[in-house]
Amino acid sequence: MNTKKLVKISNIIGLIAIVLLIYWVFTYMIISVFDLRIFREQMTAVFAISILGILALMAGALMLNIMLNLTRIAERSSEDTVQSSKKLLYALLALFPLIAVLLFTGHHLSGKRKEQILIRSAQNIVQSHAQEVQQMTAYQFTLPYLQNSAYSNFLLLCTVSSLLRSAMRVKFSIIFS
Repeated sequence: MNTKKLVKISNIIGLIAIVLLIYWVFTYMIISVFDLRIFREQMTAVFAISILGILALMAGALMLNIMLNLTRIAERSSEDTVQSSKKLLYALLALFPLIAVLLFTGHHLSGKRKEQILIRSAQNIVQSHAQEVQQMTAYQFTLPYLQNSAYSNFLLLCTVSSLLRSAMRVKFSIIFS
């Protein structure tokens, strides 16, 4: 390969890395600012590692480009004509709204899916534990109700929700004594 092609390839790699960096920062900002729940966990760590990878790619392309440009200057071959493409620029700018629309759509679809899962879980709980749910809706601020129903209802909720299991450490003997 001649140095002209290598310079062109390293320029393309550098430009692609810059565009990826800009789009990824835009995506991360949209997700962070609007608190979108599209990706599962550790978004900041993934963001930092991917930014470092893109910067490493850009640095490698820059070093290669500098070396090859110095080689071309030393050889002084024929001058190149640079073509500007406004269509490519407009296409790259049009991707920003597209990325935002895709992120918001993903967030909306994730929310709908979670809502359906919660509704099915609630229906399952109501169907399988109808008596306990009826007792919970007939709540009274009396000591007999607390002694008879509250603890069993609390145990039912603890079996359903993992968040309430940590609350099981509360001793009911303090309440009932």
